[in-house]
Amino acid sequence: MASFTFHIELYSDPICSFCCLGKTVLDRAIARYTTAHPDVDFRLTWLPYMLWPDALISGYDKAGALVAVYGRQAPAMVSHITALGRQFGVPFNWSGRTGNSRDAHKLILLAAHLDNTATRPLPSGRLPPYNQTYLHRTLTHLFASTFQSGRDISSREFLVQAALTLGLLASADSVVNYLNGAHITRFVDESSRLARQRGVQGVPTMLVQGNFIVGGVQPEHVLLRLFETARQEAALGGAMGLGWALADRRFLRAPPLLNAEEGSADSEARAAEVGIVEEEEAVGAEAQQGEGEVV
Repeated sequence: MASFTFHIELYSDPICSFCCLGKTVLDRAIARYTTAHPDVDFRLTWLPYMLWPDALISGYDKAGALVAVYGRQAPAMVSHITALGRQFGVPFNWSGRTGNSRDAHKLILLAAHLDNTATRPLPSGRLPPYNQTYLHRTLTHLFASTFQSGRDISSREFLVQAALTLGLLASADSVVNYLNGAHITRFVDESSRLARQRGVQGVPTMLVQGNFIVGGVQPEHVLLRLFETARQEAALGGAMGLGWALADRRFLRAPPLLNAEEGSADSEARAAEVGIVEEEEAVGAEAQQGEGEVV
């Protein structure tokens, strides 16, 4: 058995370039921590958050959508994200179409379900390594396809092929039937609504060990320090559970690598013209001095 299991709840959206970078940094931090502490397991829970729930399917050119959201700030924002991507081995490609991410969230939830039902503990009683889970492989595939290969995250054709490639379901018909399901559609919408009710205003937002809120794309060393703090404090008092609100939790205060600013009135107006609402302000990730201080 593992001496300790980290539980990370992640609000994210596969349409979000910040979330792509956030996952990359989180993956690296998990890999480094488990190398240093091989007796530790990580369990990740995906909680859907739709930045643009009313977006059309394949309704937008990616470059045009960025301009609609960020207005005159778009070139600087794209340049900054692209530079960070190069730093972490993510060669961003801003070509192609994009649109509503609801169906993509459904595939991610299916992957998580398979991890919970089809994936058994190893003979040692340990969980399979995080990087061998359906969830990790699915997130990696969707983010890479969307932000490196120019694929459309909202396209049914792309998502059906992705599900088959990843082994989530056995036939195209079964994928389509799953994506059309009323129950899973309601779950994605309710999860996104509940996130806002809890005070989550943007993604990525992460809850570590039921206690520590992390917003925005944090540096790798900050996450490593947080893991160590969470592990030490869990031994003393344990986690606070899933029914959380932001007012009940402790925020990580550290300078983020990426923390989207609120759009100006002009950029919000342009976003409204194409059905996109700017909501990428990262919660709890204000740029402050410190090396991962928890308050």
